[in-house]
Amino acid sequence: MAHAAYIGVVRNWFKEMTKEQALEQLKFHSGLHPDIESTRWTNGFLPSLRPFRGLNREAFANLIECLNVLKDDIKSSKTLEKELMLDLWTICHYAKAWGTDPEGMIRRNNLISAAELKEFEGWINEISYKISFWLEGLDEDE
Repeated sequence: MAHAAYIGVVRNWFKEMTKEQALEQLKFHSGLHPDIESTRWTNGFLPSLRPFRGLNREAFANLIECLNVLKDDIKSSKTLEKELMLDLWTICHYAKAWGTDPEGMIRRNNLISAAELKEFEGWINEISYKISFWLEGLDEDE
């Protein structure tokens, strides 16, 4: 579980992140939250890639926590809110464009090691795999 200080939400450690908290935090991870002065924005998944300061494992773990909170809604909804889809699409697209594409800023500038690249590719695959399955109403293990 991510640290409460990281996500900027004071909560009881025995309670789960709420859907509202997950949606707001997802906006920080996608870089689309308007509060760009917040450390939550700076430490978000995509914002931490630009400028690249190494893999942000805490941001990835928190992003997965957010997704897991939203899992049932994604799986069961006939339609999803445009803002949620924009956050999900932005995270998947720009993480690939910036981080794994040979012409993306991180690889083009030799900022990532081969081991980090493999780990990062695994993260992006995990994110997109979960979302794709959930959009079909399935669990990842089906």
